[in-house]
Amino acid sequence: MNLATARSIGRAREVEVRKSIGALRTALIVQFLIESLLTVAISLPLAIGLSYLALPAWQSFLNYPVALDLTHIRVLLSLIGIAISVGVLACAYPALYLSAFDTARSLRGSTSVAGGAFRKPLVVVQFALAVVLVLGTFVATRQLGYVRAKNLGFNRENILAVRIFDNESRLRPNFQMVKERFSNHPAVIDSSASASLPGEGWTARRTTFELTPGIEFEVRNFAIDENWFPYIGVDFVAGRNFSPARQLDFDEAFILNETAVSRWGLEDPVGAPFQWEGKEGHIIGVVADHHTRDLYESIGPYVFVYEPRRYRVVTLRFVPDQLDELMTFLRQTWRELIPHRPMVYAFLDDRLELEHRRDVRFQTICTIAFSLAVFVACLGLLGLAAFTTERRSKEIGIRKAIGATEQNIVLLLTDEFVRLVAIANLLAWPVAYLVMEDWLSKFAYRIDQGIVPYAGAGILSMCLDPVIALRDK
Repeated sequence: MNLATARSIGRAREVEVRKSIGALRTALIVQFLIESLLTVAISLPLAIGLSYLALPAWQSFLNYPVALDLTHIRVLLSLIGIAISVGVLACAYPALYLSAFDTARSLRGSTSVAGGAFRKPLVVVQFALAVVLVLGTFVATRQLGYVRAKNLGFNRENILAVRIFDNESRLRPNFQMVKERFSNHPAVIDSSASASLPGEGWTARRTTFELTPGIEFEVRNFAIDENWFPYIGVDFVAGRNFSPARQLDFDEAFILNETAVSRWGLEDPVGAPFQWEGKEGHIIGVVADHHTRDLYESIGPYVFVYEPRRYRVVTLRFVPDQLDELMTFLRQTWRELIPHRPMVYAFLDDRLELEHRRDVRFQTICTIAFSLAVFVACLGLLGLAAFTTERRSKEIGIRKAIGATEQNIVLLLTDEFVRLVAIANLLAWPVAYLVMEDWLSKFAYRIDQGIVPYAGAGILSMCLDPVIALRDK
């Protein structure tokens, strides 16, 4: 609307000359409609072409097949309907507005441009939405960077999980042999067997404990082997690790993390009796807290047991330079152990990244929306700048004639814009803060929004004003 009304000043004389020689208002409206529809008709093939070019990237982003089939009648009719609707809406305001100009006043040069009641609020709304999206992008980028950089409490580098026990449960009693088979390659640094990968969610048994009436907490139980903690680099705070040489470790031994010891209020946990789902035994060790789930959840009380019947994967730490040779060896070993099924495997880094893919998409969508919103908002501000400059052209000319500098003219033109953008920021900041607080609340480990993103968004939006004013002065 801002651009349309700004252009209307230039076309006002054309319209009124036509009206003065007998053109009907209906004919003028039809003229604007035809111009708008022709513009849309030219734009539609370009839009379709750009859509086809962007389709592979969009499919990759969604990880879902998307097709644009123009041979389908419903798709074709939808595109035509959208094009006609856009053309009609684009010309409706200027057509009705310009065709209503008063001929005598327009020819005398005293055209009164309507739309002021909507022009400034529209700029404020456009910039407020843009600032909200700018802040959303800033905060989401910082949070995802924090999540990716956060120390999970274990060594996550170069770990590959072979899901062999998922595919052949009869191999679980011989897990030591299976580990040795897969480890018999120079690229394998270390190996372990467990219920699942760390940090990806883990396959765990959950039990709710009630310390006192009304005070409950959930405890997760994980099945690992004796090499797991040294393998991922988690230290023992007290006690010892599981040992395959001790038969009682398979049946009666428990290892707790620090949070579990704290929740139970155990002052001297090693050797203390412990019971889990009918299994009675003793606590043999306490390990340092580390993440066994994604960062949406805080570290909870965890209990680790030595139960090969629950193992699902063999995890291998490998030398990255020899990955191709290692994969060939692993596939061959898998075929020897399970010849009737293809190998199933996963890299830990990929699994951890998958946990946050939804948030990465959110960040990407915010970035795209932010770019479009800033572009549209700048168009609105450009329209207002063009309108203001055109309306005050005589004033600007007089000021220059009596010695006004370029800086004086810029300050004159940006004064109104700065006020509008300041209002937009004041409206956008609380909205953005509440929206991003709600999004951040999903994370157990999160950043504080702080004032820096808000100040940055305000400065960025304010900097656009003099640039646009310089463009249209």
